[in-house]
Amino acid sequence: MNRNAVRRKFRASIDMTPMIDIVFQLVLFFLVSTTFSFQPGIQLELPESSTAESVQAAGLVVSVAADGAAWLNGAAVPAERLAAALAEFSADGVKKEELPVLLELDAQVPAGTLVEILDAVRAAGYHEISLRTAER
Repeated sequence: MNRNAVRRKFRASIDMTPMIDIVFQLVLFFLVSTTFSFQPGIQLELPESSTAESVQAAGLVVSVAADGAAWLNGAAVPAERLAAALAEFSADGVKKEELPVLLELDAQVPAGTLVEILDAVRAAGYHEISLRTAER
């Protein structure tokens, strides 16, 4: 018998299909079961709180950095125009009284600025106001 014929006869092969199927299923499992959190490109050092409660609210987000720069839903707004921008905002059929507003202020923002922003939000007609903080 020829040696080459014997080698060809007993050549082992590995079927990669089951392994690829399992890896694909694992990828799908992690994609479906993973929760993605929205982290804006605005870098803020939020004040810490040990008694904060988690709130899931889709509405307006007002962000203010330590240098006084302000954003409304991720769009830069001059701080002096923030009250007007809040008043002009359209919520697509949702009443302003029912639309939640999330305030994100840097820990270095003075309390006076916080009060001014709260006054502007209330004057624009919004009543559902939350303050975002970091956990301790």
